[in-house]
Amino acid sequence: TVEAMRECDEAAVEAYLTKPVDAITLLDTIARLTATVNTVDAAELSPTTDDENSNHSTLINENTLHQLALLGEGQDNFLQVVIHGYISETEKIMETMRTALANQEYATFKELAHIIKGSSGNVGADVMYQLCSEIMQSNPTELNLKAGILLQQTQKCFKSTRMLLIQHLGDTSRASL
Repeated sequence: TVEAMRECDEAAVEAYLTKPVDAITLLDTIARLTATVNTVDAAELSPTTDDENSNHSTLINENTLHQLALLGEGQDNFLQVVIHGYISETEKIMETMRTALANQEYATFKELAHIIKGSSGNVGADVMYQLCSEIMQSNPTELNLKAGILLQQTQKCFKSTRMLLIQHLGDTSRASL
């Protein structure tokens, strides 16, 4: 209602949703409100040794994962289903991105990055979100020059992000016991 919107404005509420609440809009809003801005160096995207695992904490946003878990409270395996769905779909989309890049289909490449960006924001995969944003902001000339490098960075980042998300699920399971 108009009154409710005015109350939100007076309370300096950063976001509100109207009924009926769409799940995707809700998740997008949560991702936007919990997103952190990090500057990422390409060297940070390819950690592969156990000694570097402490640097991995910047790859995922624990607050977003916590909010997502709260969203799914009362639903069996909600967080597990969401994370496994993200991993599965991202793997498929990244394979399609490789094909699009090989065929120099940059518009398709950018559309696929857009899909990964949205789902990455929803699960707190902040660096994946940033890399996909960079791909989306690149023009065709830039993509012609650096799309291969961006895809490699995204693949390395996803590998680490996937590991951390699975680890997060294990930690969450142990904590609930």
